[in-house]
Amino acid sequence: MAGGLRRYLAWRLAVYFPLGVAVVGTVTALLLGELPQLFSRDFLPTLILGLLVAALTGAGLGWAMAERVTRPVRELVAGARQLAAGEFERRVHVDGPDELVTLARAFNEMAARLQVTLRELRTEQARLATVVGAMTSGVLFIDGDGRLRLANPAARRLLDIPEQALGRDYISVTRNYGLARVIEEGLVGGQVVEHDVTIPPDPGAAPRHVRVTVVPLGTDAGGATVPDGVDVPCEAGSNSAGRGVTAAEGKRGGVVVVLHDITEIRRLEQIRRDFVANVSHELRTPVAAVQGFAETLLEGVIREDPATAEHFAQVIHREAERMARLVQDLLDLARLESPEPGLQRERFDLRDSAVQAAERFRPRLEAAGLRLEVQSPPEPVPVWADRHRLDQVWTNLLENARQYTPVGGTVTVAVGREGQGHQAMAVGEVRDTGRGIPPDVLPRIFERFYRVDPGRSRAAGGTGLGLAIVKHIIEAHGGVVGAESQLGAGTVIRFRIPLAADDVAAGAKGVGEFPGGCEGGR
Repeated sequence: MAGGLRRYLAWRLAVYFPLGVAVVGTVTALLLGELPQLFSRDFLPTLILGLLVAALTGAGLGWAMAERVTRPVRELVAGARQLAAGEFERRVHVDGPDELVTLARAFNEMAARLQVTLRELRTEQARLATVVGAMTSGVLFIDGDGRLRLANPAARRLLDIPEQALGRDYISVTRNYGLARVIEEGLVGGQVVEHDVTIPPDPGAAPRHVRVTVVPLGTDAGGATVPDGVDVPCEAGSNSAGRGVTAAEGKRGGVVVVLHDITEIRRLEQIRRDFVANVSHELRTPVAAVQGFAETLLEGVIREDPATAEHFAQVIHREAERMARLVQDLLDLARLESPEPGLQRERFDLRDSAVQAAERFRPRLEAAGLRLEVQSPPEPVPVWADRHRLDQVWTNLLENARQYTPVGGTVTVAVGREGQGHQAMAVGEVRDTGRGIPPDVLPRIFERFYRVDPGRSRAAGGTGLGLAIVKHIIEAHGGVVGAESQLGAGTVIRFRIPLAADDVAAGAKGVGEFPGGCEGGR
C-alpha cells in the first residue's frame, strides 16, 4: 500500500509538474510577446531540458511527500497486524498530519481497551474453569452437532470419560442408553429436561444413580451461546429493534448436561424405608402378643384358671419389657448419631470395666451352660471415656455371644494395648466358640436390625440393635470396631479406642497380642 502511494504521487507530480511549468512559461511568453522565440529551433533543446528537470523535480517531490505520508501509515498497518496476532501490548507512535496522529491515538486506545478486556476475559475464564472443575456434580457441554466440547473432572470420573473424548459424539462417550436418550431429548426438544438414570456398575461394584438435567442453549445474533429464555438485546437498527429476542429464536447452540450423583441419597432413602419397616415389625410382634393375652384375660381366665392367667401376665410383662428395650435402644441410637452424643468422660482402667461387666453377666452365661473367661495384661489400660457407655458395649457384646454360643461353649473377655506413642490404643474384645458367621454377611452385622439368625435372636429377646449401638459408641470415642469369624469355630468382636492422653505422653508400649488368642481366627 505504501509503495503504491509513493509511485502514484511520484508519477502524478512527474507529469503534472513539468506540465504546469510549460503552461506557466507559455502564458508568460505570450504576455511578453516572445512566444515565437519560446518554440524556436534554437531554444527548443533548452525547453526540453527544462521540462525534464521539472519532471524529475516533481517526481522527487512526490516521492518525498508520499514517504512522509506513508511512514505513519506503514506503522499503523504493522501495529494492526501485530494486534491481530494477539500482541495487545503493541502501541504505535507516528509523526505526520494531524489526522494520522489522531488515528494513531485512537488505535492505541483501542489496543489498550482490548488488552484490558482480554485480561478480564482470561481471568473470568480461569475462574469459571476453577468453579466447574471443583464442582462435585458432573458437567458436560455438547454442541449442536452432538459432539462433546467440555467435561469437568466429576463427569469424567462418573462416566469414565477418557481425555481424548473431546470432539467425539456424545453417544460413544456416554455409552449409556438412558443418558443418551435424555440428552437427545434436550437437543431436539429445546426444553429443560430432568430424569434419573442408572449407570451400570463396574465388575464387583454397585450401580450408581444419577439425576440428569439437560439445559438447551441457543445462539444470539452475534453467535454467542446463551441459555434458552435469556433476553438478548438487539443492536440498534436491526430488524428487531425496540424489543428483546430470545436465544430460542436463533440457531441452537447445544446443551449443558448436569449430572448429580444421588446414589447416597437413594441408599439413605432405602435405609429409612428399611428402618421404618423393621421398627414396625419389631413392635407389631410384642404388641400383638400383649393384645392377645390381655383380651384372653379380660374374657375371664383370671377367675377360671389363675395359673394360666399368671402365665399370661408373665408373657405380657416379658413382651412389654421387650418393647421397652427396643424403645430404649432406639433412643440410644438417636443420641449417639447426633452431632453431640453427650458422653460423660472420665479416666478409668479398661480392665476394671471389663471385669465388672463380666461378673455382672456371669450368672446369665452360666444359666445358659456357658463358661466365662477374663484375660487382661498386668499393666493398666487407662482410657478417657464414658464408663456407662463402655459398660453398655461390654453388655451388648456378651449378650450377642450368649445368643449364638451353644451349651458347653466358652465366652472370653479380653483387654490389651496396641501401638506406641500417639498411636497407642486400648483394645477390648469378646470371643466365643459359637457357630460363626458366614463371610458374605459378616460386614453387615453392625447394621441396625440385621440378624444372622432372626428366629434365634428374637426368641432370645434381642432387638437387633445391640451391635449397631456398640459401633456408634466406639466411633463416638474416636475408635473403631470390627469382627472376625470362622464357621464352626467362633467369632471375635474387637474394638479399639485411644488410650488416656497422659498415658500416651508417657510413651506406653503396646502389647500387640491377647492372652489365649482366638480359636476362630479372624
